[in-house]
Amino acid sequence: MINGKSIFEDSSRQILINFIKDQQNQERISVNASIFDLLEKRIIKQLQRKLVADLGSETASKVMERIAPINYYRKVIDKLSTIYQYSVIRKVIGGTESDKDLLAWYEDELNINDKMNRNNEFYNAYEYALLQFMLKDPEGLLQKRSPFVRTIPNHEFLVMNVDNVDPSAADIYIIFMDPIKMGAETIDVYHVYTDNEFMVLSGKGDVLTEEMERLDQDGSNPFRTVPFVYANASENLVMPLLQDDDFEMSLLIPLLLTDLNYATKFQSFSTIITIDADDEKLKLNPDTIINIKTDEGSENASIQTLKPTVDIDKVLQLCSSEISLWLTGKGIRPGSIGTLSADSFASGVSKMIDESDTYESRVKQIEKYKSVEKVFWDKVLKIYHPIWASSGEIDNTSIFTSTAEVQVVFPQPRPMQTRLELLQELGEAISLNLESRRGALKALYPDWDEDEIDEKLAEIDAEKTFNAMFEVVDGQEQDGNQDSSEGAGGFDGGSEV
Repeated sequence: MINGKSIFEDSSRQILINFIKDQQNQERISVNASIFDLLEKRIIKQLQRKLVADLGSETASKVMERIAPINYYRKVIDKLSTIYQYSVIRKVIGGTESDKDLLAWYEDELNINDKMNRNNEFYNAYEYALLQFMLKDPEGLLQKRSPFVRTIPNHEFLVMNVDNVDPSAADIYIIFMDPIKMGAETIDVYHVYTDNEFMVLSGKGDVLTEEMERLDQDGSNPFRTVPFVYANASENLVMPLLQDDDFEMSLLIPLLLTDLNYATKFQSFSTIITIDADDEKLKLNPDTIINIKTDEGSENASIQTLKPTVDIDKVLQLCSSEISLWLTGKGIRPGSIGTLSADSFASGVSKMIDESDTYESRVKQIEKYKSVEKVFWDKVLKIYHPIWASSGEIDNTSIFTSTAEVQVVFPQPRPMQTRLELLQELGEAISLNLESRRGALKALYPDWDEDEIDEKLAEIDAEKTFNAMFEVVDGQEQDGNQDSSEGAGGFDGGSEV
C-alpha cells in the first residue's frame, strides 16, 4: 500500500510511475547496466564511450585501433565472492528425517550454492542484490512444475520504501519486464509486488488487465509475502548509493593502458619535419610528415626528425599503484609485487589480486548471507512450499515442520597466508598429531574433491615405498663395503709369523 491506499488506486500508480521515471533512478538503471556489462566481460563499448568523450570522435577512432580491453573488475569481484565456493552445510534443527529430505530436494532442484554464489557476486558489485524464487513450467516429459531461483540483474528492478519509520525497509518491488506490442505502440511493462498485492503496470501508469489474466493473477498475493529475498548492505537507504566510483576505476586502468599503446605508436615511428621542402616530390606516408613553410624566398630547406619518448615503466607503475589503492578501498589487502616493468605488468597485477586478503570482507558477507539464507528457507519451506504442494503444482508434497529451522554453516574464514606460512603451520600440526595428511591436503588444495585427494595420497605413499627400496639397497652396499674394507686391512697388515 502507498499512503494507506492500494497500489491499484490512481494516485498510487502515479506515484509508482514518477518513482520509476525519476532522474536519479534512471541514472541508477543506466550505471547498473554498464556494471552488468563488466560482469559479463563486455568492456569495449564502455571504453569507446569514454575515449570519445575524452578525445573527440576523430582522435578516438584512431586510439580505438589500439584499445586495451582488460577487465580487472570481473577479477576483483571473483576474488571477493568466495563464500559459496567451498562446502556450505545446511542442517535442519528441531525437525524430522522428512524435513531433511525436503531440504535436500530443494538444494538439488535449485542448485542453490551456484545460485547463491551468483547473488553474492551481484551483492559485491552493487552492494545490494535481489533473489527471486518461483515455479517454472514443466519441460520435456515432466508433468509438474519445478521450483526455480534466480538473481535479478540490478538494472532490471527498483525497490521502493514507503515506511515512515524505517527508510531502509523494502516495501515495494518493481521488476522491469520485456516491452509488449499493443497495436503499433510498444509499451513498457512492470511487475509490481507487495506483501498483499500484485499488479502489471504499463509505462503510462495503466493496469494491464489482459496481461494479469494471461498470468492468472487477480491482483492479490495469496502468500502474503513477496517471492524475493533482498540483500542490502546499507542500513540507511532502501537502495545503496550508486557504485559508480568502482565503475569509473575499472575503466581508468584499461584507458591508461590504451593511452600507452597509442603513445608507443608514435614512439615506434619518427615524425619527419620538413622546412621549405618541395612536398610534391615526397613519397612517404603523409601521416608522418609535417611540412613547415617560412618566409618566401628562403633557401634554407631542411629535413629533420622528431621522435617522442614515453616512460612506459612509470605509466605501468602508476597503473599498479592505482589498482592497489582501489583494492584497499574495497576492503581488500593487495598482495606485494614490488616494482613492475613492461615485462612483468600482467603477471604482477594478477598476482596482486590473487594473493590479496579478503578476510574482513568475507566475515561481513557471511553474517549477511546467514540472514539471507534464513529468510529464504523460511519463505520457501514454510510459506510457499505448502501452497505449491497442496495445489498439486510440484511433485514433492512433504510438509516442513513449522517449528523446525534451517541452519547454514559457512567455512570459517581465515586470514590470507603465504604458501610457505601455510606449509609451516600444517607441518607443525602434523608433527603434533593435530592434523592428518588428508586434512593438510584439503587445506593446501581447497578446490580438490575426495577422489583427487585420494589420488595424491596414493601417489605420496607409492613414492615413499619406492624411495625406501633404494634406501635398503644403499644400506646393504655400505655394509658390504665396510666388511670388505675390514678384511683387506687384516690381510695387508697381517701379523708376522
